Amino acid sequence: MPRIPIAVAALAAAVVVGAVPAQAAPAGDVGTRIINGSEAPSGAWPSATFLSFTFNGASYFACSGSLIAPRVVLTAAHCVVKNGELANAARSTARPGVISNADNSTRQVWSAAVPHPAYDEDSRTNDVALVTLPVAATAPAATIPLIAPWQDGAVGGGASAAIAGWGRTVNGGAISETLRQATVPLVSDADCAHIWGGNFAAESMVCADTSAGIDTCQGDSGGPLALTIADTRTLVGDTSWGAATCASGTPGVYGRISAFRGWILDGGTPANLLVRDYVAAQNAEAQNLALTSTGPDVTVTWGVTPANWTTTGFRVTVNGSAETVTGPEAAHTVTLPDGGPVSALVEPQVTLGTATAASITATPTPTRAPVVSATLPAQPEAGAELTATAASDDPWGGAIAYQWLLDGADIPGATAAAYRPTAAQAGRLLSLRIAAANAAGTGSATVRAGRVLQAPRVRAGRVPVRGRAVVGGRLTAAAPSATGYPRPRVTYRFARNGRVVQTGRAGVYRVRERDRGALITGTATWTNSAGTVVRKLTAVRIAR
Repeated sequence: MPRIPIAVAALAAAVVVGAVPAQAAPAGDVGTRIINGSEAPSGAWPSATFLSFTFNGASYFACSGSLIAPRVVLTAAHCVVKNGELANAARSTARPGVISNADNSTRQVWSAAVPHPAYDEDSRTNDVALVTLPVAATAPAATIPLIAPWQDGAVGGGASAAIAGWGRTVNGGAISETLRQATVPLVSDADCAHIWGGNFAAESMVCADTSAGIDTCQGDSGGPLALTIADTRTLVGDTSWGAATCASGTPGVYGRISAFRGWILDGGTPANLLVRDYVAAQNAEAQNLALTSTGPDVTVTWGVTPANWTTTGFRVTVNGSAETVTGPEAAHTVTLPDGGPVSALVEPQVTLGTATAASITATPTPTRAPVVSATLPAQPEAGAELTATAASDDPWGGAIAYQWLLDGADIPGATAAAYRPTAAQAGRLLSLRIAAANAAGTGSATVRAGRVLQAPRVRAGRVPVRGRAVVGGRLTAAAPSATGYPRPRVTYRFARNGRVVQTGRAGVYRVRERDRGALITGTATWTNSAGTVVRKLTAVRIAR
């Protein structure tokens, strides 16, 4: 459907959320609004402004707006322009900072209303206007910051936005006597364009979901669509248009403030200059600096007061290394593998106004316990020193602690990186527990070294050979038992006159005819995975 302004006498059955007669007749209750909103408590929207306007020969209309400078209210252009005619400023009023539209405590007659120079009444593109007040608003009125260009990424589908206004609380009903508020999820540009087709212009519009029955309505026009960015409520849109039946499930459309920001600050009208002068007088002050560490990564966080909408980013210098942060986040992470004290300087970057930096020097407090690991070069062996290689990912933690264990129990005094197992520990399971601690806790790990190996040990010097040294006789090597882990295996070798004639596990040699007068010698060899021991056999001369 084409978008058209609401008629003075009656609502057009077309696409629009517009200004409405303040005294429109109530309709049947179809749910509370802004629709399905709630009454805003005192002080919830100090920048909210109730607006009334007239056109020559026309009825009285109402809109909503937001105070963006002490003497300037931002509202929708369709509130102040109708069929090419500008609202009669001498008969139009603004009430900044009020909750009830009956509260005349801040009521002023407009000085002037300036629509965006590229506003199109038919397409509702660039639907924004500035209304100038003759007297600066006073408490409880307060300005709301405009979204900065580098924050526009926050205005995306699914983001939770706040809306407020004095519009109808039921379709066809009267405007609200009190300011109402609600929360709506934003709709992506692609989804909104899919629904509204060519009526939606992403460069100057943003959409909000109404499928939950929550929506702005006639009389809310020009009112705020706000996101909380860096803990500050920020103006990202102004109520513009939507389906003729509010809360119909079709997305409501708002002017995109980031698209208008250049004109708001740089336009040449008195209203533009008032906003620019106000912004130029603000001071963006970095404060609340804090340092945290999760090991070599150090995170600097900060706040800025006031929520200065001239800020384009921050220059963050950590330990002498400077980097510019141009996003809406108030945090920056750097890697400092050497650990130790950290110095940080945060300087807001501004296009208008002034900025004050904040600095801090401290040893950051870790936000988690360290993670430790260790490796061992080989399986442990009795008598051989075993040295672990250990590491912790937290340079601000204490030294790594070592504890060697035998069969799962601590070995008293074995608290160094190196350990030399004893022969008495052969065959038992050796492991190492390491730990490192910081202010956030202790990290530990256990590495299994394995069972302690021991090379074969044999007491005898030479292995005796017994038996009959005659043809047909049998010689037996009486090999003694050996200790070691794993259990050693023994093999034998027999030689005739220095030439090997028999090898294997058998320690028995049968004397043959060819052995007459020969000298029989040999060796016994004990072997396991830790080593080898060789002993000679006693020599035997075979009888002729």
